Amino acid sequence: MKVFASMRMIGKGFPMCRNPISWARFLARHPEWAKRDRGGVPASNVSLAFPEVVDYWLSLIREALDYGIDGFQLHLNRSFPYVLYEEPTVRSFMERYGEDPRTLPDEHPRWIEHNRAYLTAFIRAVSALVKGEYAKPLAVTVNKPPVGPAQLAYDINCAPDLETWLREDLVDIVVPNPRVTAEQVRQWKAWSGGKVSVWADLQPRTQPGEAYVKLAREYYGFGVDGYALWDGERRMPRMSEWAVLRKLGHIDHLDPLEAEAERYYRRVPLRYLDGLSARYSYEDG
Repeated sequence: MKVFASMRMIGKGFPMCRNPISWARFLARHPEWAKRDRGGVPASNVSLAFPEVVDYWLSLIREALDYGIDGFQLHLNRSFPYVLYEEPTVRSFMERYGEDPRTLPDEHPRWIEHNRAYLTAFIRAVSALVKGEYAKPLAVTVNKPPVGPAQLAYDINCAPDLETWLREDLVDIVVPNPRVTAEQVRQWKAWSGGKVSVWADLQPRTQPGEAYVKLAREYYGFGVDGYALWDGERRMPRMSEWAVLRKLGHIDHLDPLEAEAERYYRRVPLRYLDGLSARYSYEDG
């Protein structure tokens, strides 16, 4: 077994009274490095536009690597966007293009390209640390959120840069979440010259065992190298699901596994509980 450490670049969480879990001490100590909207109002996380923020995240990664772990995974399906309208991003854009980005729409091509560069620079720094200095594999989790503001934020800050990361050999493993297509797998492997491994997440988190088998078979057909389980601790509400999940790496066992899976799960309705009728009790809050 190999053990990877992972990190999401998380900020404050709601409710913010849940200290220290939702406090985000680094942001509390350095509010000047917060992301900011068009009007200069701070957001709940720090921005990669500040070198001090990059150094902070790298220091946490270095600490994890020093524990002797086998690799590192950066979860980019959380905490985006990674930069907004901070002073460095606005100033550098104005110097390059001669216009204020705050007057442009969020999806303006030049603004998108400008902001993506900050995350790519960060990935280069992470790769130099993980793959270069420590000679460990680097994995990244990427996703496509539902259509809406989250999708726009992700597209602006992350998604299309994967081509650059793979062509430059910055990343060893890509973990798509929640789904992946055959075209994506083919394209990622082509960009990397066949070197990248794709570990597809099996979503949704809870589904019948036979459904997991069908999804695994479909993804194997796409050319994935293995599977990931986001929120793995929530994947076993029934023993039947775990009985299937733990065997999905055995490709030659998928057919008999699918045939058996329906028999793994049995539900027995409870008739009585503590001497009372279970059907007509326990429903008044």
